[in-house]
Amino acid sequence: MKYLLDTDVTIFALKKSEHLELKCLQVGLDNIAISVITQAELTFGAYNSQRIHENLRRIEQFCQTITILPISSQVVNTFGQLKAKGYKKGEPLEDFDIMIASTALSYNLTLATGNVVHFKKIPDLQIENWIRK
Repeated sequence: MKYLLDTDVTIFALKKSEHLELKCLQVGLDNIAISVITQAELTFGAYNSQRIHENLRRIEQFCQTITILPISSQVVNTFGQLKAKGYKKGEPLEDFDIMIASTALSYNLTLATGNVVHFKKIPDLQIENWIRK
């Protein structure tokens, strides 16, 4: 595995973005994963939508085709370190974003996101912008 998809990229993939479909095919589905945190955010989005059952079905189908990484002890430890550093610098980030970044760091993956500026605050995190064409 090489890439961890952030939630924003995953949403574009679920919406059948041609650009994202080509990128995923280019790197290979076996080189892509999502965090269980992204799965949780997608599920919240489905329940908060007008088409709950349709969106839940799409998420379930997508999740059957991709690796979903769990929250391990290493991810939790990295989360604690990153959150503490952010607070000490006066630059706190959202917990879910820190968890996703911690997953990428713990599994030594590049984070594929459209929110590059936001994640650049996290040291040693490898980032690629998959939203911009």
